[in-house]
Amino acid sequence: MTRRFALSIATCLLLAACDAPERDPADARAADAANAPMMAAAGDTADQFPASSIDPQIFVDRVGASNSYEIDAARIALERTRSNAIRDFANRMIRDHGSAADKLEAAVKAHGNGVTFRPRLSAQDEADLAALREARDFDGLYLDQQRRAHEKALALLRGYANGKDSGALRSFAAEAAEMVEAHFDAVANLKMARARRRVSHRRWPSHGNGVSPCQLGSGKS
Repeated sequence: MTRRFALSIATCLLLAACDAPERDPADARAADAANAPMMAAAGDTADQFPASSIDPQIFVDRVGASNSYEIDAARIALERTRSNAIRDFANRMIRDHGSAADKLEAAVKAHGNGVTFRPRLSAQDEADLAALREARDFDGLYLDQQRRAHEKALALLRGYANGKDSGALRSFAAEAAEMVEAHFDAVANLKMARARRRVSHRRWPSHGNGVSPCQLGSGKS
């Protein structure tokens, strides 16, 4: 095996394992614009203190917004994606986050102490949804947003579950964290599958017989 051929095989394996899709420039600009409101909003306290010491009302507001965003983003996905796998995932998001919203509302009532259930989207959520509606590479942007959103939600839920609150909200956080972790893993699998498909459609230099290095490495001819 020549050194060049070995490097080609290594490149195939690397691209298959890593999700590094090339997004449309318009989508990249939309994503940058979508991040601006979060940085500029004076009332956004999302990163001012750790989740383990967060005020219960702020915790409820953030989780309520997260559930609302997930449901709205999933509805956009059902309208725009052509991927059956992403459609299945979107339906799962509507079902699971709808159930989580109901459980959060019940936990708020059980918690009492002046905490209210008032879910509404943040400026960042609105910007992300607007970007999804306009994205040319919808699937790529949707999965990127889903990875980021579930990563943030998981940190928030785990932090609160490990905090000082010993009541209904803490129990909710622990249960919801398991759901969100499963979603995060599902997003990772979707991104890997998308990366493999993109690799399979790339054009590779032939090695004298019109066969790509990936095909040679897998024994195909």
